[in-house]
Amino acid sequence: MMIRRRLIVLLLLCLVPAGAILAQGGVEAKDSVPADASAAPSPGPEAAAAAAAVPLPPTSAHPPKQLKFASGHWTAWDPPMVPDGANPYVVVPGDTLWGLSGKFNGNPMLWPLVWDQNRYILDTHWIYPGDPILVPAAPTVVPPASGAEAEGPGGEGMEEEQPIAAIPAPVEPQQVALADTHDLYCSDYIDSDLHKPALKIAELEQKSRISQAEGDVVYLNRGSKQGTAAGDEYDIIHPAREISDPRSGRVIGTLVERRGRVKVLAVEPDTSTAMITFSCVAIGRGDRLVPRWDPEVPMGVSSLAPALQLYGSPPSGKAAGTIIATPFNIVAVGQGHVVQVTLGQDAGLKPGDWLSIFRPNEAGPEYARKMLGLAMVVTTRPKTAAVKIMESVRDVYRGDRVEIQ
Repeated sequence: MMIRRRLIVLLLLCLVPAGAILAQGGVEAKDSVPADASAAPSPGPEAAAAAAAVPLPPTSAHPPKQLKFASGHWTAWDPPMVPDGANPYVVVPGDTLWGLSGKFNGNPMLWPLVWDQNRYILDTHWIYPGDPILVPAAPTVVPPASGAEAEGPGGEGMEEEQPIAAIPAPVEPQQVALADTHDLYCSDYIDSDLHKPALKIAELEQKSRISQAEGDVVYLNRGSKQGTAAGDEYDIIHPAREISDPRSGRVIGTLVERRGRVKVLAVEPDTSTAMITFSCVAIGRGDRLVPRWDPEVPMGVSSLAPALQLYGSPPSGKAAGTIIATPFNIVAVGQGHVVQVTLGQDAGLKPGDWLSIFRPNEAGPEYARKMLGLAMVVTTRPKTAAVKIMESVRDVYRGDRVEIQ
């Protein structure tokens, strides 16, 4: 009896249409198959072909285990920054891609078109309350011919001539943010000539706690006499360690951690009271403050990301550099980590550019290099850049090489 029940459960899971797991904040929904799934109207051939042409990601009936707090809600994904002028739909409990397609496209079977505009969702069975959903325009369907026939001169039936449908203009691919808020505001950087700022966190309101985070109040060592005013915003930094080139040993600069941001609430002549408005890591007494910095957001079409060619990939002939620092000095890094490289603005690098990651073959220079992965540029400085590893097939180490694609 137990074996029969398990077989029935597995069979039912196989019948669940993709996109039909309800948004429950990471908890699998009960009765996740829409009641009207079998009664959904068949889409027109053009719309069905467009939906069928969308390559879908793998799905699972089990929810992702690693959730993160992003843009004010818990989710398994990395929702991108919403482009200017866009008016996304925000997921609420009970939503599915199936249901949203029925609501906005008039047919739930066109849900792949909805996912195609929101590819940050890596498993279409799981969306979360608070996730932003960009909704595509409903497809235009040309109605079928009526089948009416007109009588010809000989009394024989002749098909009525149908007007030729106008060919719609091609739709421009939608530009989306390629890096999330954490990548942009929390990535380390290398300062080639660091001078510690005078402004710092001097005291903590809650002295019993060693580290502080978002919402905590701190005291700064500068006030109105030094030009600080209520409403001023500063980024919190922490000089971490000296960085040298692992190939040449040459000192490149100081790795600086971005730890968060504060906003000044009130000022005294020589001190200020401020609140931490967001935090990347633990913040403490002695952390330095620099003027607020808002990075350039790399924009692009996510579906046009380059593919990793594992074998037979020749050098691009463009500028190459070295990975010189990893977050928290981790030995082996991979997909999702942000690392520092010896390529920057002077090499023509800009946010959104793509780099190949490779390693010379240990067998000798006459053998093909080993491809390790792909990285996207997040932020740049004159000689260095912070890049996010978007795909990796092997462990990546400090000293591995990168080149501009």
